[in-house]
Amino acid sequence: INAYYFSKDWLALDLYMNKLREVDACNPLLASLDPLFSYDQGIINKSNFIKNPLGYLKEYNIKDYTKDSEDLLDDLIDFSRNLPSEEDPIGKTTVNGLQTLPIIFEKNNLCVISLNDILTKCIFDYKDFYKDYNDLFIQRWPKKNYLQGWTVFLKDQGLQNSHNHLSGWLSGVVYLKIPQACSYDNGSIKFSLHGYDYPFQKKSIPHKILEPITGSIILFPSSLYHSTIPFRSDDERISLAFDLLPGGD
Repeated sequence: INAYYFSKDWLALDLYMNKLREVDACNPLLASLDPLFSYDQGIINKSNFIKNPLGYLKEYNIKDYTKDSEDLLDDLIDFSRNLPSEEDPIGKTTVNGLQTLPIIFEKNNLCVISLNDILTKCIFDYKDFYKDYNDLFIQRWPKKNYLQGWTVFLKDQGLQNSHNHLSGWLSGVVYLKIPQACSYDNGSIKFSLHGYDYPFQKKSIPHKILEPITGSIILFPSSLYHSTIPFRSDDERISLAFDLLPGGD
């Protein structure tokens, strides 16, 4: 499928996407490409998994789930600074920043336990909001799942390139610290049907930009492409990203 997409062999691509859809309707690659391919080609989206991923963006705030939100955010920042990390890690999308290993929810730390409880409630609210949607993204929600998380420290002009998380089902970001913005989209998160270097023919592709504040929790399908818009500030932009992964005990 990737080979046919990059060679722009649209007929062969459609044929093999149909074949994969027959054996794996929830395939994550299909989930990421079906919305882009159908929009760009001007055809009906054949996916039963997720037809409009941009319609599954929800923003919450940590202060609605705990009275001690400011202290918790500070504790999570201090905790994250002591985790193993790498600057501009090779093979990752972080540019001009520091990214920890994805081991946050493996730690038996009070602030991590509190965050896990909050995210469990937040994810329940998210799923409940969309409970009447027929997409398999909701109707086949994995009964067994677990969280994997990491923290990203971005410096002045830092960013994260467009990417998605094909190993996850639902992804999210907790914004531990957002610097004062110079403009509305400075340091914002951009969601798009297009990602990486997949070719497209239309002049523009649908996208949405959300401007988080400190304490924001944004949830979205893991297959949806997203990126960070660069920002100018002497302060760090600190976010804790996570995936809800199928499986576990």
